[in-house]
Amino acid sequence: MVSVLLVTVSLSAVPPGRAAVSISDTPLAYSARLLAQAAPTGWPPGVQPDASRVLQLEAELRDLNSQLSELSVAWPAGAIAMSVIGWVISPASLVGLMLLFLAIFAPALVVPAVASIIIGLVGVGLGIAGIVVGATAASRATAERDDLDKRRRQLEDELRSLRGSSGGMDRSFGGSPRLITLGSF
Repeated sequence: MVSVLLVTVSLSAVPPGRAAVSISDTPLAYSARLLAQAAPTGWPPGVQPDASRVLQLEAELRDLNSQLSELSVAWPAGAIAMSVIGWVISPASLVGLMLLFLAIFAPALVVPAVASIIIGLVGVGLGIAGIVVGATAASRATAERDDLDKRRRQLEDELRSLRGSSGGMDRSFGGSPRLITLGSF
């Protein structure tokens, strides 16, 4: 290990014009440092992807990313307003019930009591409708986002396979979790 380190350091100190160890028969030889810092050659040997397909995949990925950035999974403002207004005016039904009990002693309170109960029930309905509309819109947007994300992952995998840039490492989780017994008593 130490000898490999010493050879690497000694080769990296050699200027590119005069190499102590010649890599080829050409008069211009490169030092080990320059070879290690060289840019990757691109495609693996024997693999030349179709450039138009790569460009098409990159364009599709940009389009999907812009769609994903514009997609909102939050509740629509109208649904939020409906539910807030509904739940704010829904206690009017409780006030109407109290006025209805007081109408026993004062018959003039019957009309305001009934009106208050109706307003409160409309508020409850408005609140429930706001929650249903908001949850439905959010679930649709979430399903659309998941579909777009799945499509994006497929395109990225295809582009990665065309480029051959997996780096020798599979980053996908391909198995189920395993139970490992560390010790038993």
